[in-house]
Amino acid sequence: MNWIYITLVLLLVAVTGYRLIKGRWPDINNFLTIYLGAIEITVVIFFVVGLYLISFW
Repeated sequence: MNWIYITLVLLLVAVTGYRLIKGRWPDINNFLTIYLGAIEITVVIFFVVGLYLISFW
């Protein structure tokens, strides 16, 4: 179970670092950026849930 949390933390750090490097923090006036950010969050959520379910198999 611990590797799931480690993977989650590393993934969040990688996404945050990517946003800092690209300077692509969400902007209220930039709907495309918000849309891409929502996709990234959704992918992370499904990824974590998938790992959680796989750990029980």
